[in-house]
Amino acid sequence: MIKVLVAEDEMPLLRGIRIMIEQINPGFSVVKCALNGKEAVDYLKENSVDVIFTDINMPLLDGIDLMRFAHERYPEIILVAISGYNDFHYAQQAIEYQVKRYLLKPIVKEDLEPLLNEIQKEYKSRCEIKQRDRLVDAIYSGKRIDNKERVWLLYLCAGPFIERGMEESIAECGFWRVSNEELKGISYRLLPVETAIYIFEKNQPNERIMLLLSEKETDVEGFARRLVEELDARETKATVSYCPDRVEMRNISMVCRTLRADLKEGILFGEGTVITPRQGEALCERPVRPEDVLDLIESEFRKDKQKIIWGLFEALLTNKKIKQSECMRFLSKLMDKLGEEEGTERLQGEDKEEIICNLLLYSPQADQLLLNLQRMFGSSEAEKRECRAEDLMPRVETYIREHMTEPITAKELAAEFGLVAPYLGRLFKEYIGYTPAQYIQKLRIERAKYLLSADGDILTKDVAEMVGYPDPAYFSKLFKKKVGVWPSEYKSSLCNSSKNNNKLTKE
Repeated sequence: MIKVLVAEDEMPLLRGIRIMIEQINPGFSVVKCALNGKEAVDYLKENSVDVIFTDINMPLLDGIDLMRFAHERYPEIILVAISGYNDFHYAQQAIEYQVKRYLLKPIVKEDLEPLLNEIQKEYKSRCEIKQRDRLVDAIYSGKRIDNKERVWLLYLCAGPFIERGMEESIAECGFWRVSNEELKGISYRLLPVETAIYIFEKNQPNERIMLLLSEKETDVEGFARRLVEELDARETKATVSYCPDRVEMRNISMVCRTLRADLKEGILFGEGTVITPRQGEALCERPVRPEDVLDLIESEFRKDKQKIIWGLFEALLTNKKIKQSECMRFLSKLMDKLGEEEGTERLQGEDKEEIICNLLLYSPQADQLLLNLQRMFGSSEAEKRECRAEDLMPRVETYIREHMTEPITAKELAAEFGLVAPYLGRLFKEYIGYTPAQYIQKLRIERAKYLLSADGDILTKDVAEMVGYPDPAYFSKLFKKKVGVWPSEYKSSLCNSSKNNNKLTKE
């Protein structure tokens, strides 16, 4: 409810304004009718209001002084001046107090109704901004939030859960096929009208936190399942973990960590789903057990058994009930055994982990994952590996250097040279010491450092665009991670260094 104070020294007019405001828009409540400015000021010292309607000419304290007091002490209050024709020049003095509107006496519905609608819209917008700021504090700041307001909380992840080693490539993988505004629009259609929805990014670019504010009880699980279906229809495979009860704002950060852990444990490969608090595991019985496949890989991975193993692995994947963590274990075992069969050196540690991560990033569906695996470790690929590395990798490097400012993805780069993305990444890293994504970032950061040093007046957003990052915020974050300082700090240090050198030269 929007609380209104009306200050007017003529009682009939005062009463009429109060009745008209509340009849035109029930969202407003006149909490105080003051017969002069002093009475209004005394009320404001002890009470809060959202809007003030005030006459200009009043005894004891006029409307100009009342608006000055309100503007200086309570700048968030919306001010509306009321004046007669003879007083209009006084009303003009109030312009410095950011008066919302001037109403001429006598006040009529045709003037008041659109003004109330406009004020209501502005008030709602301000409330949403304040609410969002409180939620940002609750999610990101780490400060203790005393607000005991409660919200419904969901944790969303599009595509795979990003493990260590996937970070370098995640920016180029568009797992979210809908924007935050589109996601919010879908959610509004699935929820009660009174619900307010706030969406924030968290941890990784493909993760979202959704907070629902509603006084009514909400079937969060039902909403989550319908949301997953809606997103699936828009080619976004999303996993949703949720809390069945409202969460106090001071506990949001802690609950987010719990939901993210549940999501990591229960996320399925290549399939959107809902992780319930009672679950954290696969959703139903499976015709093939993961442990059976692992045992078979470990104990009987022979040429005559590989077809059976591939078939069982494919059955697990296409059944769409396999967790990402299980899938990564299978891939690790398969790669070890495939390497042994081919007589190639077993991949170790971070190299193997990186290939597995890239396989998941660039193989969103089961058939594509199986194809990429077989192409990477098939005998024909192994036989041609050294030749391809020697012949192709210099060409790949040249291509990257010539197109570094363009939106190159590992998938497009692989297609350009007839390889699967994880395999190309493996060969390129052996050749130059970086994956394609890492090498592109390295070149872009080096170019950005040169541009910042060459022109002291250049803007960060212009540098970002010139080196191939259309999002200045992402560029700044990446620059800070790689260089250790923000682009603006890097430029300032160069300027200071240049000034000091000039000073020494003059001395």
